Amino acid sequence: MDDQYHLLGLGPAASVISAMELSFPGYQVLVMALYDPLLRMPYQILFSKCRDVRLTHTGDAPQVASESPLIGILLGQRSHQSPAVITTDDFELSILYHDFVLLK
Repeated sequence: MDDQYHLLGLGPAASVISAMELSFPGYQVLVMALYDPLLRMPYQILFSKCRDVRLTHTGDAPQVASESPLIGILLGQRSHQSPAVITTDDFELSILYHDFVLLK
């Protein structure tokens, strides 16, 4: 995967995914994360008008941990052209979306 983490403008420190929310109507996905697990600076990525959301478990344990280290992120293309893919130690999240916004 061609990692695009640097495009988020957070800097070189690692992130962990701390939670996700899926909402209807409008089919939005909110990914909550912490930049630099030691300083624990929160940020969110909100994907809107999603058409397809897939969560695939990749870890050894049968359930997702409360925080999962971010391995990589591919932002895809807006307007449902190609999915964003968020990969962690525990899961991979694929989202075909219309637009996204980073909230710091």
